[in-house]
Amino acid sequence: YFTEERQTDLDAAQKAERLANRPVLPQKWTPDHVKQWFAKVANGQFEKVAERIPSSTDGKMLTRMPENRFIQLCGDEKTGRALFRLLHEEMDLCKQAQKEANPKPGRGRAQTGH
Repeated sequence: YFTEERQTDLDAAQKAERLANRPVLPQKWTPDHVKQWFAKVANGQFEKVAERIPSSTDGKMLTRMPENRFIQLCGDEKTGRALFRLLHEEMDLCKQAQKEANPKPGRGRAQTGH
């Protein structure tokens, strides 16, 4: 059986772990995050594209780039559209993960009053 104090410690540890594992929204990426993402997305298929953007490009700048800019960076329409789509999928996944990590009061699990 858990004592209330022990349960509070567990809750705090679980919350800290969720915060540590919460993905960073692409809009908040540093230039290093941007480089790391290019290196890992699609098994590194777009790593060379990272060399074509300014080294100071952060997530806010990257997520504001229009699809045309991705096409220009990649050198062809199909590849540019694929990269643009992958970035927007990453944005959606991160938003979803943050919603799940921070459910709004009154939604999700029912409060039991225990």
